[in-house]
Amino acid sequence: MPTRAQPTLRDLLLAGWQQPSHPLSPAAQDELLLFLSELHHWNQVHSLTAVKTESEAVSRHLLDALSCWPSLSAKLSGLEAPRLLDVGSGTGVPGIPLAIVLPDLRVTLVERVARKAAFLRHVCARLGLNARVRVEQVDVRDLSDESGYAIIASRAFAALEQFLDLTWPLSGAQTQWLYMAGKLNEIKGLSATFYAHPTCPERFVLDSIEDVGRERSVERHLIWLRRAN
Repeated sequence: MPTRAQPTLRDLLLAGWQQPSHPLSPAAQDELLLFLSELHHWNQVHSLTAVKTESEAVSRHLLDALSCWPSLSAKLSGLEAPRLLDVGSGTGVPGIPLAIVLPDLRVTLVERVARKAAFLRHVCARLGLNARVRVEQVDVRDLSDESGYAIIASRAFAALEQFLDLTWPLSGAQTQWLYMAGKLNEIKGLSATFYAHPTCPERFVLDSIEDVGRERSVERHLIWLRRAN
């Protein structure tokens, strides 16, 4: 019996991304896979992530980041050169994959760990993203920047309450927050239709909660919040 060929990383990416309204161009596929290859190479030396294989990283990193794409596109519609702040960026997820598929998006990656920030600078240069993506090696508490972000995003950075508290000074009147979460019942103050910040309940309004992990059989939700103007 002939041996069945193992799926390539591109096969896994395309099989996992079934969104006809947001197709991945061949160029975007190439850039996403280059990002993955660079991450795998650096991870073998610098221990950037617990995800050790490239095939696992397709789901855990690429598809996880791309799950934000449809709703993010809708929220950015009509904005000129919108800005996204990725806090505690780590391996560059979700910021770098989103910059790849959204060519008008400008991204700031905040990462205080030196080896991770070095990887982010390297991979942005390899991908030709330096004109739109900048890396800030700093604690977000010390980030000096104007309040002009359309989106402030976080994955595996801090509890929701802390994430909002730390980034409130960087927000503007129209800023929206994207919090990538696993189990919702572990988030203090959150219900299906309401979020009550433990100390500043008047600041934030829950816009929506999206279940984006069902097709991958994982618990993954996108929590969207905005200012209570």
